[in-house]
Amino acid sequence: MEGRVPKIYRFFVFALFLCFSTLLSGKPLPCGMSLSELVAKERSRQIVPKGREIRIAAIIAAERNGEFMTLERIGNGANEKGTKGFAGGSIEEFDWDLQAGAIREFYEETGLMIDRHRLRYVGKLDYHGGDGRFYATHFFYLHLEDDEDPVIPQKEKTRLGAVRFVRLDQLPDKMFSTNTVVFEFFTRHGFENFPQIDLNAFAQELHEGHH
Repeated sequence: MEGRVPKIYRFFVFALFLCFSTLLSGKPLPCGMSLSELVAKERSRQIVPKGREIRIAAIIAAERNGEFMTLERIGNGANEKGTKGFAGGSIEEFDWDLQAGAIREFYEETGLMIDRHRLRYVGKLDYHGGDGRFYATHFFYLHLEDDEDPVIPQKEKTRLGAVRFVRLDQLPDKMFSTNTVVFEFFTRHGFENFPQIDLNAFAQELHEGHH
């Protein structure tokens, strides 16, 4: 029992942190939407085949001194094995809202606890995954301070490999496709005062430019 107390305490503190951070902030859409609300919104667009499962994901593009943090994915997931990308993952029913899910995923993969006020919404990318699901992936930008060093938790080391910080002109090989779009977005627009644009339209523009 003695060994379990610190884990329970850390979880309790983290839960309080998320609730306090949420109560202090407004809830601009879609950042303040719950998983069920986000899924319903995607269904209402009528671009997802009937019966197709919808997964909502939140990804954080973390930058420090002009370099972006990337994680090597070494797990067996159909959409990620052998790829590199930003920290993040699927939103779950227990997540307060989209931002809370993004913060939780970031904490689970990097060990860094961040406040939602530091996140800047970038946009959303849609794609049909190799696992048969429809994915709506929301991206956030985060600036990390010099003393914020990511450390992959022990329980994540079976699916996450090396952590690297790379410049925008150093796009890693095997970068996950949606993450590549966001990398190109920051290359073109910068990350200090980037505009709010349709990331799906931007991705289509990139695709057409390569053909």
